[in-house]
Amino acid sequence: MRTDLVDGFRIDRGFQVLLTAYPEVDRQLDTAALRLRSFDPGSAMWVGGRMWTMGDPLRKPSLAVASAVAPFGSVADKLRLGRLLLKLRKADPRQLLRGPDITTSEWLASLGFGSHIRDRFLGPLLGGIQLDPHLEGSARMAQTVLHCLSVGDSAVPALGMQAIPDQLAAGLAPGTVRLGTVVQRVQAGVVHLADGTSVEASSVVVATDGPAAARLLGDHIPDPGSRAVGCVWFKAPKSPMAQKLIVLDGEHSGPALNVSVMSNISPDYVPSNAPHGTALIAAACPGIDANINPAQLESDVRAQLTSWWGPQRSEEHTSELQSHHDLVCRLL
Repeated sequence: MRTDLVDGFRIDRGFQVLLTAYPEVDRQLDTAALRLRSFDPGSAMWVGGRMWTMGDPLRKPSLAVASAVAPFGSVADKLRLGRLLLKLRKADPRQLLRGPDITTSEWLASLGFGSHIRDRFLGPLLGGIQLDPHLEGSARMAQTVLHCLSVGDSAVPALGMQAIPDQLAAGLAPGTVRLGTVVQRVQAGVVHLADGTSVEASSVVVATDGPAAARLLGDHIPDPGSRAVGCVWFKAPKSPMAQKLIVLDGEHSGPALNVSVMSNISPDYVPSNAPHGTALIAAACPGIDANINPAQLESDVRAQLTSWWGPQRSEEHTSELQSHHDLVCRLL
């Protein structure tokens, strides 16, 4: 987790959120000190040339009517989703992660969900969180994510996601964390560094992406591969929407699957000296070509957002946006 300061704007490395219902959050973090800023429980969805709003009517009753008429699935699918969330809300997330596993796509099909709700809502929602737009990943993890979404909040620290590792590191003894230290390989109880020295320990945890772990451990584990994702950040003179909601692309109209006006969630993401009303927008693009030129990705996302908010409003909100894009990353 890392947050860059770009002209005073807080730019997280990728679009990241903290699900407050993760089992270890309260045990490991001082959430009050993080000053968490929460999304509203729900989402906006781009379908049929317009934006629709939906949410959990049990947690946000004001969205009940909007959710009922939103075209993200049949009435039967919406009832099926409601029953599923009630069931998952009562589940123990540790138990959800145990037992045999199948793909998320297979799991949703086995529950009887139709193509509309999978393509327009569940696919963009779960695909954005798990960097898995085709829902080929773990159904157990998807169930855990839906549990966390139904019982807790999606939030970010007021000053960006790097506040989380900063807080964890601050509680450690001086010298515990070494930065800028290249690890060459790992053996049982020994970490070999690139400068020829080594560090011995009773246990070694390799906490990296899969390809890096395979490289460090030699033949002990196979390379599991990774998924490419990009995130394009824009600043705009005004926000294109007022709600504190994640926007899902239900039409798959471009590379961005999830979009959020982060300044609506935490105004501290925008510098205090910025003109009044300045907005910061994050567009997450999982499943992209890992070799795509970042400038091309930015151009494609700009065109996508222009198509959402229209040619007249795009002059105000999109075509004049200043952009900052992350390097396309390989993430597990």
